[in-house]
Amino acid sequence: MSVFAISPDSVDVLRRFGDRYSISYPLLSDVDAVAIRAFGILNTSIADDHEHYGLPRPGTYMIGEDGRVFDKTFYEDHHIRDAINDVLTGALEIERARLGPSATATRPNARITASFASPTIRRAQTLVLTVVLDIEPGKGVYAPPGADGRQPLEVTVDGGDAVTLLGVDYPQADSDDGVYRGRVTARATCRGINEDRAEEIDLTVRVAYQACDDSTRYRPEEAAIPLQLSFLPHDWERV
Repeated sequence: MSVFAISPDSVDVLRRFGDRYSISYPLLSDVDAVAIRAFGILNTSIADDHEHYGLPRPGTYMIGEDGRVFDKTFYEDHHIRDAINDVLTGALEIERARLGPSATATRPNARITASFASPTIRRAQTLVLTVVLDIEPGKGVYAPPGADGRQPLEVTVDGGDAVTLLGVDYPQADSDDGVYRGRVTARATCRGINEDRAEEIDLTVRVAYQACDDSTRYRPEEAAIPLQLSFLPHDWERV
């Protein structure tokens, strides 16, 4: 696997930028926006006589060995960016890419682990929270959406005003009865507030669920798991 960054900045600017932030992967200069145009990501809302003409729409492409794009991520708002460790754990299926904070809670009928792939978050950056339930053998946990008064698996995040939960991707239950068994992984997408902060963020991950077996529906349970992220400010000084 190789990582490259493409920018319309000059080689000299990219060299200073790489030295400043100790970047070890190649920074490619595309002053005439040849590659940027080839990928169809030129920001055409910028007038051709503007000083920033040639800028791409920021995003990430995943390119296979055959030269074909197999995944990509772009957002309408240029402030919004994915954490690179989430790209590694997602599109490239690298499961343990420099893990961030992680904590485990043992509750009746399940062991629950919550973790981020990165220890830091920045303004408008998205970061995926992974929640893994290891369900006790012989037991099950109700899958969303739940019915008949059952408490389905539900993940919420309290990060104050600094970190917001955008949504949770729950897997489908393997069985027709709407019950998870064995190991279950849910992924919650979070986003940092769109302003600069320089502080430690204390979050609480709450995981609600209800277990069952062939003869018993157990009472609903909830685990409150504390995690901490470092909110880093953007460096606005140009190199």
